[in-house]
Formats: sequence, structure tokens, C-alpha cells
Amino acid sequence: MADTVGKGLQAALIAAGLHAIFHTSAESPLSESVAAADRYLRRFLSDSSFVTFAAVELDPLSRRGLCVNCGHPPIFAVSSAGTRELPGGNHLPLGLGLEKVKCVPMTLGPGEWIVGYTDGLTELSDPSGEFLGIERLQQLLAKECAGTDAGPAEAIAARITASLDAYGGNRRADDDRTFFIARPAISIDGGPSGSGETQE
Repeated sequence: MADTVGKGLQAALIAAGLHAIFHTSAESPLSESVAAADRYLRRFLSDSSFVTFAAVELDPLSRRGLCVNCGHPPIFAVSSAGTRELPGGNHLPLGLGLEKVKCVPMTLGPGEWIVGYTDGLTELSDPSGEFLGIERLQQLLAKECAGTDAGPAEAIAARITASLDAYGGNRRADDDRTFFIARPAISIDGGPSGSGETQE
């Protein structure tokens, strides 16, 4: 999950460049891919531009992996037990010069969903101008992701989007409302699926 400073064509070109870097370095360690993205942006971005970024690399069978965060809102692990932040290290945004990329080990608990988002969600305002904020967002996510009957990711995403629409009312959003939701595929007996499908 990444968010570029600015809008329009320049932001789109930056996003396309980052997509190409991470696509071509998919077999490399996550820390190396992030460092390569930072080097690329330092070459082509102006001094006032940067990109916030966060990512999770997860083994769907062991539910263990790595998380890295470069100035981006935290990635959450969400279940009926509540919402917790996945630590990703204390890094500057991409393009500002990373000294060393540290990916933090993480383990996803049974039934937990991984949720990443841009700050357009927490900065969504209601008709009175009050921001949704991180606490309300966590409550919303916990409500929609809780329980074994929460449904597939597509259904949960639709409910989250509907809740965001309801909060914003008739106000036009000032920023994008981008988020993702994923977890290892679950088999009928509740264990990790061996089908090769790693995300719902």
C-alpha cells in the first residue's frame, strides 16, 4: 500500500514506476525491494515529494511473515478479538533516503484479517466536518471483520465502503479512500488451505 504526494499525472507516473519495481523484484527479499524503490524515487522525485509505503510479506501456511512501514498509516490485523497494529519499523517515507530498511517479524492469528489503508479513510469527514479518525476506523473494521460468518473479502470490503459512505454523507471526499483486506485462505476444517489460493 502506497500513497504519493500530489495528484494527477505526476502521481500516476510515480505509482506506475513503483509497481514496475516491486513486480520485477518480487523474488527478492522485501527489504531489498523497498530499498530499490527508495533509490528510484530519490533519482526522479523533486525535493518536496515523497511516497508513504507499507507492506506485509506472509507465508499463508505458517501465518508468519514480515511487515515494513515507511511513514504510512499502520497496517492492522483485525478479528473478533479487536484490532492491533502490525509494527513495521520507524522509517522515513520513500524518496527521502532510507539508511537501512528493517522488516519486522509478525504472526497472523487465527481468523485475523490484514487491512491496509491510505489516510483518506481516517481523514474522511462527516457533514459537520469531523474526521473519522483512527479509533472510529478501528471500531468499524472490527465490526465488519469479526466472526466466522463475516464472509469473503469482497463482501467485507463492500460493507466497509458502505459504512464510509454513510459517515461522509453528501460531502465529497477530499482524498482517495483506498484500502485492502486479505487473509490466508481457510479450509473447511478451519486450517490453512493447501489449494494454492493464499488470499480471500
